Amino acid sequence: MIAAASSADLMLHQLAHRKQGHALPGDFYREEAFYQLDLDHLFHREWIFAGHDCEIPKAGDYFTLQVGQYPLIVARAADGRIHAHHNTCRHRGFKVCDAAHGSAKRFVCPYHQWSYDPDGRLIRARAMDQADFDAAEYGLKPAHAESAGGYIFVSVAPNPPDFSA
Repeated sequence: MIAAASSADLMLHQLAHRKQGHALPGDFYREEAFYQLDLDHLFHREWIFAGHDCEIPKAGDYFTLQVGQYPLIVARAADGRIHAHHNTCRHRGFKVCDAAHGSAKRFVCPYHQWSYDPDGRLIRARAMDQADFDAAEYGLKPAHAESAGGYIFVSVAPNPPDFSA
């Protein structure tokens, strides 16, 4: 196991000294520290190809995917826009959608039946009828989604790089 403090230096050293035309050293495929560097510096910061917009042609169509440590739902809303959300209920953190793809009028958490619109808004929160509960504050946490040329890209970064380029 590689120490976390030196893993970035070791990765850079191995990249700089690898033989041209050969595969990456085994550490790139086996080491947890290298995997974490990939997550921290690439998958959790950049735009990642998620799928094709033809996979979700109608309102309510969706697919799920995992971006590093983050489970996501990518769905087409009633207005035709594509949204990406963290696939985690805001009530107890349960996974909202287990299916790989499908169509749903609403995403319903199997734990306490909180219901979310494909655009991420909380529609119904069972047993949360208190006057001080504001459903608008408890929609699914958004991830960034963009579509270009039929390709959908997502980013879990708080401030992803500019997509326009």
